[in-house]
Amino acid sequence: MTAWLSGLLLAAWLLLEVVLRTGNEARSWRSDDADRSTTRLIVATYVVAFAGPFLLLRSGFGATTTNSFLAWVGIGVGAIGLGVRTWSMRVLGSD
Repeated sequence: MTAWLSGLLLAAWLLLEVVLRTGNEARSWRSDDADRSTTRLIVATYVVAFAGPFLLLRSGFGATTTNSFLAWVGIGVGAIGLGVRTWSMRVLGSD
């Protein structure tokens, strides 16, 4: 269950990135000298993080098992992080 929840959290993050970004520079996926491709790197990292739990679950390899205490702590930290990210995008993007 935690593998699915972690995947849903990452999908929600990606959706929020698309929906809450305001301004032409923030919405652009084009890299320039100021960006240095960080947006693309972040998205690539999250795609790997999204696929990782499912690949580990399928292979039986991983540092923790699904539904363990540590997995649930990770889900909680991810949910709090998603809330902070949403709040910060709304507050900082309101100018």
